[in-house]
Amino acid sequence: KQKKVEVAVMRLFSRFLLLFLIFFVVFVNCQEDQTFEGSWTDTCANCFGGILYICSKNLRNNEIGYVETIEGVYSELGSIYADVFYDSQTDSLYAEGTWYESGYNDYTRGGFRLNLSSDGNNFNGVWWYENQKCLKFDWSSNRISSNRPSSSKECRALYTEPRAELGGVYRRVDANSDDVDSFYLCTLSNEIGDFYTLSYDIGDVVGYSYGRTYQNQLAGQGSWYTDSSKGINSIWYTDDGDLQINFWEVDSIQDLDFTEYLIINSKKISYELIKVDDDPPAGLCLSRQDLAQSDWTTVFTDTVFGQGRLYTCQDGPIVEGVYSEFGFLRGILDATKRNLRGTWVDSGARFEDHGTFQIELHPEFFYFEGTWSVDSIDVDPITWVEKVLDVSDFYKSECYEVNKPERRGQLRTDLNGQYSIGSGTNEVIDICLYDDNVVEGSYEYQGIKGFLTGYWQQEGQTFQAFWYEDDPSIGIEGEPDFKGIEVDRNTAGDGMTRFYWSFKDAGSFFFVYCEDDDEFNEDYFDSNKHFVRTYPRITDITTVEKCTRNNYLHEVHNYDDDTYYYVDSSSSKLSLSLMFIVFIVFFLI
Repeated sequence: KQKKVEVAVMRLFSRFLLLFLIFFVVFVNCQEDQTFEGSWTDTCANCFGGILYICSKNLRNNEIGYVETIEGVYSELGSIYADVFYDSQTDSLYAEGTWYESGYNDYTRGGFRLNLSSDGNNFNGVWWYENQKCLKFDWSSNRISSNRPSSSKECRALYTEPRAELGGVYRRVDANSDDVDSFYLCTLSNEIGDFYTLSYDIGDVVGYSYGRTYQNQLAGQGSWYTDSSKGINSIWYTDDGDLQINFWEVDSIQDLDFTEYLIINSKKISYELIKVDDDPPAGLCLSRQDLAQSDWTTVFTDTVFGQGRLYTCQDGPIVEGVYSEFGFLRGILDATKRNLRGTWVDSGARFEDHGTFQIELHPEFFYFEGTWSVDSIDVDPITWVEKVLDVSDFYKSECYEVNKPERRGQLRTDLNGQYSIGSGTNEVIDICLYDDNVVEGSYEYQGIKGFLTGYWQQEGQTFQAFWYEDDPSIGIEGEPDFKGIEVDRNTAGDGMTRFYWSFKDAGSFFFVYCEDDDEFNEDYFDSNKHFVRTYPRITDITTVEKCTRNNYLHEVHNYDDDTYYYVDSSSSKLSLSLMFIVFIVFFLI
């Protein structure tokens, strides 16, 4: 009996052990599935349709839950770096991080959040551009394999051990000792940003690349140039201590769709480099700089007005530009082609809403520094520094270059005349420029009557104005229901491009895409409050009667043109102090 009991106990224990092992294996497999590591389809909005490879590292458990760090590459053109967290409420994992794409182009970096499904076979989430988190795009993907990619290079895994600086002298790993083969790489880091320059010789081919670095200067996104071609590239310091460079022959990543992605990826050129010296000889990183575009046809930040863009275009010695869809600038380059002096014009109808500027492009073309000043205002010039965001020609149309006589076959290039602003015969705007720099205009469209008044600048090719509109369907007929500011320019094709904003004070203007992470800036995205439109010219000839037919809107409600928004900070502080003193005296009495 005792033996039978012992056998029964052993059998029961064996079954329990077997069940435990089965449970353990299932549990481990489930946990292994609960990871982003593996290969995935690349099917997000605006993705290229290739494969997303993800590698994980630094697995750990801590007080905030299960965490891993992931690195990945999608369609070979983009990289992701993120931390993975455990969500106890949904019993699932989510990843939050940043993405970067190849090229010294605008809109090639941003953030994302991805939620892994409970079975680990798919994820869904959103991505956004840098500084535009409220504008989210869907990102979903299906797992192809749970296996770790065979090479960490497929994930663009970065070097994590203590290392020398990224800058240095490199040679191709597979180069012969007698090959002409040299890569000189330098980095630059300051309060403006992190950048790199690279000059290289590969046999008979000489080239130059420059751009921005990220992930503690372990990786970079840039543009490259030779004497016969150009394109975009990516560089990264691999986890085995080598430098990897990929080149594609396309001007901007914004040009690509899925079909083009397949074509350019088939022509991708990759080099694996090994460092032979930590210190490049002086000047060699820029020795091939003359191959680059390196002119003023580019995209800059516009920190004066927030998160907008300054688009500039160069035509010989002339540079023109548009900043934050709010104002125009025009300048002339000196003999070095790096120093630019000119004038700027803001939206609004105060004669003081324009001025001058002088700026200098950085020798490596990463940013400019200089000053801008306000005409008729006795204040010191204001420091102006903006960073290059894009060196391609993709955004050239955003400059809204001024019309030139040879484009029209006529001598007149100012804005005087009549323009079509709608589909109806009577939906026109008449613009009159007067000798005292005053501009007036009247218009009708969709039953709305409007009037504008302000000042013209730059030989009449640009004007700034207040506008007033009467919509009989919602307000008191004959009185303005809407008011705002604008700036207009005579642009290529003999049109008038109108930058229209529905608010009064140019001083309160601050260009942001998002009020917070979830709310749009309605002043920008609502087409009733802001738009950019180009109207075709009907004729150069109009009359004062036509231009002033709706000027009663201005007489009914006039803006305070004496209000000026460049206020000395000391006077503001004094005013606040006086208000405080008056309040205290009133309280004591």
